[in-house]
Amino acid sequence: METIFRVKISKRKTIEYGDFQTPSELADQACRLLTRLGINPISIIEPTCGTGKFLFSALKYFPNVRSMVGFDINSEYIENIKADKIFAFRNGT
Repeated sequence: METIFRVKISKRKTIEYGDFQTPSELADQACRLLTRLGINPISIIEPTCGTGKFLFSALKYFPNVRSMVGFDINSEYIENIKADKIFAFRNGT
């Protein structure tokens, strides 16, 4: 089930941060490729996590992940990731 993100970022902040959000499909493809290459991390650090597409894909494709940390200069994205994680957890995804 695809998590629906509730991100509302002003156009000014988008320009200021050089914002580009990776599509979920691309994040999934990257994680699938890594699993085919035998990569199965237990820890993930995402220094520019944005809306968390790679983080959520990593949780889906890497069953051994025990710790995950995401950072972003835009605190609104971090707050939305936290809200979406709670939403996904409560809905069993």
